[in-house]
Amino acid sequence: MSVSEIRIQELWTYPVKSCQGVALDTARIGEAGFEHDREFMLVDKDGAFLTQRHRPQLARVGVEVEGDVLRMSINNYGTYEHPLAGVTG
Repeated sequence: MSVSEIRIQELWTYPVKSCQGVALDTARIGEAGFEHDREFMLVDKDGAFLTQRHRPQLARVGVEVEGDVLRMSINNYGTYEHPLAGVTG
């Protein structure tokens, strides 16, 4: 297959592991891959990583990266915003 035969139909990243993905029109690629892809994870009070395998409701958590803010939301629970300033991937 030549490069001219490769076609990308959809491009997604998952800024927060185990949460919904973000459809992209364009993407920035750094040393570690796509910018903000799987850069964050949710942990419990003991610091253990939360996954959909044990918490299927994480599949309903919407994620957006807008400017310098990571925004997470779920119906009936509101929105959480976290600044990306100072975050390194």
